Amino acid sequence: MSSESKNEARSIEHTLRSIYNCSRYEFGGNIDQDLIEASPVQSYILGLAPIYVNADKAKRKNIDTYIENLYQYAGMPIEAIGIDVVQNLTKVFETLIK
Repeated sequence: MSSESKNEARSIEHTLRSIYNCSRYEFGGNIDQDLIEASPVQSYILGLAPIYVNADKAKRKNIDTYIENLYQYAGMPIEAIGIDVVQNLTKVFETLIK
């Protein structure tokens, strides 16, 4: 894996850690850079779950649309998706969790 994909995975991990207020390896090991690098789609969905619960209808619709668009990348590592695509997905993810 490239240093760019590792850095992107690390960034996503830190965001998830702040959402779940936990440290690395907690939450069943699902908030871990290596796991995120291997499958960021799962991590984005994991991060949106607690936001979705309290979101209004408009935000839920945006989250649903985002997740639907993610499915094309399901099971793919960051390098296969492409670093630019993942960075854009991360930007949208960060917008949705606010």
